[in-house]
Parts: sequence; structure tokens; C-alpha cells
Amino acid sequence: MGIAIIMDSDQIFYYNIYDMDYFYNRGDYMKMPKERRTYCPSCKKHTVHEVFESKRRKASELKWGQRQFRRVTAGYRGYPRPLPSGNKPIKKLDLRLKCKECGKAHIQKKSFRNGKIEFVA
Repeated sequence: MGIAIIMDSDQIFYYNIYDMDYFYNRGDYMKMPKERRTYCPSCKKHTVHEVFESKRRKASELKWGQRQFRRVTAGYRGYPRPLPSGNKPIKKLDLRLKCKECGKAHIQKKSFRNGKIEFVA
């Protein structure tokens, strides 16, 4: 339904999981529920999904932007744009949802930046 149940010491808190402001800046880890009831496109109904983080793979060299970049930087020409100042300290999460009924996994549409994530029951 979109409710996260977080248990701290003796208290139980109910939070809307779509309100990500709660999850930011609560210590070292962001806590997120392991299971979520949400829409499954293959079952075409709301079912319980297992939430897990998938590792981002290397970007493809065959994409148009990468091909253009390789073409522009080839030869004796310089870099086509100002050099990037540095990497962002926190990468975007790649969260996936796996349906418990059909077993198919699909991505969560909205991703957000976070350092460490901890899945809680």
C-alpha cells in the first residue's frame, strides 16, 4: 500500500514510502522495507514484491552519445567540452522489484541518490 513500518527500540512508526524525506539523513544507512505491495505489470494487479538493489552495469559503447564522443575525441583534436570537475560522491540507486507470484522483476520508476541502503523487515 506504500506504507513502511520502521521499528525503533520500543516504538513502531508508519511512514509513506513515497515520502523520501523521512529516509534521508537518518544515520549511516537509509532504511527501506524488504517487501512492498505494488503493481505488477505482468500479473496486471497489485501483489507483494521483494525489493532489492541491482548493480549498475558498465555503460554501452554502442550508444549514440558514446559513439559521437569517440568520433569527436579521435585524432589530434582536444576534449569537446569542459573537463568534468569530479565524480558525484553519491550515486543513484538502481532498485528492482521482484513479484512474489510470477517471479518477474521490474525496475522502480523513480530513482534517488543515496550512499548506503539497508533493507529492514
